[in-house]
Parts: sequence; structure tokens; C-alpha cells
Amino acid sequence: MACSNLTESTACNIGFAARLAGHWSNGHFIAVVLHLGWTYIVGPCLLTCTFISLISSGSGRTSNEFQPCSKPCPLCVTLDRPYSPTMDWQILKDKIYNWDGSYRDIYVHNTTKEDWQIWADFVNKNYKISFHIYDTELKKDKVDLTKVFDYWNGAQKNGSIATVFIDNIQVNAHFFTAEEIENDITPNEINSMDDHNKLMNYMTNLSKVLNKMVVLTPEDEADCVLISVDKDEIKINLS
Repeated sequence: MACSNLTESTACNIGFAARLAGHWSNGHFIAVVLHLGWTYIVGPCLLTCTFISLISSGSGRTSNEFQPCSKPCPLCVTLDRPYSPTMDWQILKDKIYNWDGSYRDIYVHNTTKEDWQIWADFVNKNYKISFHIYDTELKKDKVDLTKVFDYWNGAQKNGSIATVFIDNIQVNAHFFTAEEIENDITPNEINSMDDHNKLMNYMTNLSKVLNKMVVLTPEDEADCVLISVDKDEIKINLS
């Protein structure tokens, strides 16, 4: 699964198209626009730039005034927002939640025991929980981090696992290390835009209480970010 930044590449293409508009006639430029429309949104973005170029061509502005900007084209923003009415569920399902037999991991990097306690308080308060202690085979309805800390300190032989229930979605929490919060989900439990939004709400609220970025990745590919959530800013990689 590719991990290139679609927003950045789109912005570069827009800048490239705008610079062409400064050198070529409108007829030649439109032909190039049609030829370059190879991504989900680059075509519409380039057509927008064509419209801009038609207006600016008579204004005396030179090609040097058209440079790739640091912000994406407005038409691209819908790809970075899970609540956009124009977001296509089928694209999300194919690109993010396709069922290939593997999980999707949720990470919060550079954490501490205090961050884990904030996470535990957050899920205990807001969700149904199943907490399984392997040493005793005991199951509780709340996360008990004293057992987790005992395992990390070597006082307990085996670890624990917690399951957070977001309605029909099960988020499994693994207590591998204090330095990283790791959850995982089964992508075939995300079956609609409503399910996607529930997961985004979990990640968004977790990002807020921890004041840290939360990311969704393919299984065991922590550097290949599919979705990043930084409080209310959500970016989705559909490339």
C-alpha cells in the first residue's frame, strides 16, 4: 500500500499547471489539463486552475507569480475530512478498510505510564470494556493498569489484553510497552461511513485527552500512515 502524500502531490501538480498557463495559450493548456487528469482529484483541481488562468491571462500576471502553495487546492480538502458529505465510502473501504486478512493498527507514539492512565480512564468512562488478565484468566469490565504495570515491572509473568467496544467495532489494546499505545481493529468490522465516523470519534477524542497525534496504519507498518488524527485535524491517505 503506497504511502505517498496525495495532498502534496496534488498541490505540486496545481502549481505546475498554473505555471504552464503563464507560457502557453489557453487551448494548449486545456489540452494538457485533460491529459494530466490521472488521479481522483487532480483533474478537477487542474480544471479549476484552467478557469483561474483564463481570468488571469488578461491581467498581466506573469508565470513567476504562480508557485505551488503550501496549502492544498480547496477541492482536495474533502479527502482530509471524514465527515465530508462528498467522501465516497467505497473509496474508503477499498483504500483503508479492505479485508486482506490483516489488522489495522492504531498507534500513539512516545507515551508514558501517565499517558496510559489517561487512556484507561478515557475508555473506562466512555466505552464497554473487557479486560482479560492472562495469569488468572480473570475478566473485568474495566481496564486495571496495576496488572499491566506489574507485568512491565516483572512482577507478573503474563500480560493482559483489553477490548474496547465501539458498538459493533472491537478495538483491542495491547500492553507491550509504556512508550507506545497500540490498539488494533479488524477492518471487516468497518462496514459503513457511520462505522468509519465512530472510529474517527474514538481517535479524535483520544488525541484530545492525550494531546498527541493518533495514527491508523496497516498491521505492523507503523511508518505507513493511512489516517492521522491530531485533535480535530484528520488526514486520510487515499493514494
